[in-house]
Amino acid sequence: MLDPSVFLELETYDPRNPLVAYVYIVIIAMFIRLNLIIIPLYKIYRRYTNQGLIKLIYTIKKEAKISGIEGFILRELFLFGLPIAVVIVFRYLILGDLPDISWNIQQIIGSVIVGSMWMTIEIRGSLRTRRALEPFGASKFQWTWNPKDWLGNSELEQASTLANPQLLKGAWMTRQKLVNFSKWHIDYIDSESLIDDSVSDESVFYKTDEGKLLIDGDILRSKVGNLAIKSASAAKNIQTKIKEGIKNVSEYAVMQIDSGIQEAVDNVTQRTKMSIVKSYLYNFALLFGPIFWIYQALPVLS
Repeated sequence: MLDPSVFLELETYDPRNPLVAYVYIVIIAMFIRLNLIIIPLYKIYRRYTNQGLIKLIYTIKKEAKISGIEGFILRELFLFGLPIAVVIVFRYLILGDLPDISWNIQQIIGSVIVGSMWMTIEIRGSLRTRRALEPFGASKFQWTWNPKDWLGNSELEQASTLANPQLLKGAWMTRQKLVNFSKWHIDYIDSESLIDDSVSDESVFYKTDEGKLLIDGDILRSKVGNLAIKSASAAKNIQTKIKEGIKNVSEYAVMQIDSGIQEAVDNVTQRTKMSIVKSYLYNFALLFGPIFWIYQALPVLS
C-alpha cells in the first residue's frame, strides 16, 4: 500500500534506483508534452474565446459534421499524467519494491539505450502533434536555447484559415452561400406539354372559293404562341441548366471544404483505423515497456 511518509525519505528520490530514474525521465517528458501540446491547445482555445469564435467553431463542427476533436483533447490530457499513474500502480499496488540493482556495465548500457529510445519516441510524437496544431493557430515550433521561446513564438503564428478570425468567418460565410446554392430547386420546363399540337401540321394559308390566298388568324396566333412558348421554355431551360451547374459545383465545393476541415482535424487526431491501432500499440509499449525493463530485464542482467 502507498504510505505518504515514503515521500519524505531520501531513497524515494535517489536516481540510482532505476524506477526513480524512470520517473525523472517521465517528468521531463511531461514537461515537453506540456509545452508542445497542452499549453498550445489552451492558447488556441483562449484565442478563439477572446475573438468570439467559440460559437462559430461549434457551428462549423455541427454543420460540417467534424468529429474527433473532443476525443483528441481528452486523450492528450489522459496521456499527460498516465505514465506516472502506471508507475505508482505497479510500484505500490502490483509489483512492490524493486530488488537492489548493483549496476554493472550491461545494465548501464542497456538502460541508457532503452531510456534514450523511450525519450526519442516521446519527443518525436509530441513534435508531430505540435506541428499538426500549427494550422489551428499554434505558434510555429523552432529549436531555441532561449527559455522564453519554449512556450512558442507568437511572431511565428500562421495566418491560416483555421487560425485567422477574418479568414475563418469569411470562409464560413462563403460555405454558407455555397450551401444555399446547393439547395436550389431545379425544374426544367417541358414545352411539349404546353404547346397546341393540333395546329402543328396546319397551314396558316388557305384558299377561298374565289381562289384568293388568305391567312388563317387563329392558326397563325396558335403557331406564334407555340413558338413563343418554345423560345421562352428554351431560354428558361438554359438558365436552369446554368443554375444546375452552379448547384452541382456548390455541392462539390461544400464537400471539399468539409473534408478539408476534417482532414486537418484528422492530421492531429490520427483517426484512421490503422493509426488508431498503431496508437494503441505505441502507447502500450511506451507505458509498459520501461516497467518490463526495470522489473524483469534488469535483474536478469545483474
